[in-house]
Amino acid sequence: MRAAKLVLALSLASAGIAATSGFVVAQRARTRTEERNDQVRSDVVKSWSAQAEALDRTRLAVQAKVDTAILQRAARARAAALILANHVSANSDDAMDNARRRAAAKLVLTRERAEVLLLTAERDQLVAASDAIGDGAAGALTIALPPNDLVWPAEGSIARSFGTYVHTRSKATLSRRGIDIEVDEHAQAHAAAAGVIRFSGPIRGLDNGVIIDHGTYYTVLAKLGKLTRVVGATINAGDSVGRAASSRLYLELRLKVGPEGTPVDPQKFLRKRSDG
Repeated sequence: MRAAKLVLALSLASAGIAATSGFVVAQRARTRTEERNDQVRSDVVKSWSAQAEALDRTRLAVQAKVDTAILQRAARARAAALILANHVSANSDDAMDNARRRAAAKLVLTRERAEVLLLTAERDQLVAASDAIGDGAAGALTIALPPNDLVWPAEGSIARSFGTYVHTRSKATLSRRGIDIEVDEHAQAHAAAAGVIRFSGPIRGLDNGVIIDHGTYYTVLAKLGKLTRVVGATINAGDSVGRAASSRLYLELRLKVGPEGTPVDPQKFLRKRSDG
């Protein structure tokens, strides 16, 4: 009896330890996910903030041009008025000269007005873009992020990573909006998650590709050959959408933040290799 009770006690203790261990692992996993999400949100906000600063500098420059153009137009308008006042004559011999001067003055004023209108429209567009950036930065703080178990498009290794890099020849700092994955020749390409095909066709510089809507984010899967999915098709995670055009696949992930979405590093959301 004592032996049986001892076995039971050990079994319960073991179960308790396992449950506690599982809870700790879950807590750690949850914390890692939260840290990743915080970092992703921070990166998105920084990206939008940098765009906002650039737009603000451009807007101030355009506003300065608007102010200068308005002053120039006013000065030319006064000059045109003086020209017309000093050269208008009732003499019929001067009628043609008066008409030419009047037409020239009107042409100058029309051109000046058109320039002011163009600059003003550009300024207004920049203001609207700045407002959109503010909305985008705010949206990044609340939008639901992708899960951390997105399906890899195919077995392979990362050939080109997301983010900035220095071009070998030009030495210019450029930015990649997705990742390149080295895969087997003409490997099957799989959807990262369930969603709806919003685009299927050629993408400039990326061969063929598909854009998949996953609710709060899009994935772009490209460098494909023949496509097997049409626009409007509903797919599940892991479904094939075609084959690689050669030996690389391109994967991009865009949060639905801003008019065209905001690219984030898809590698942060792909399932760990040990997860299968």
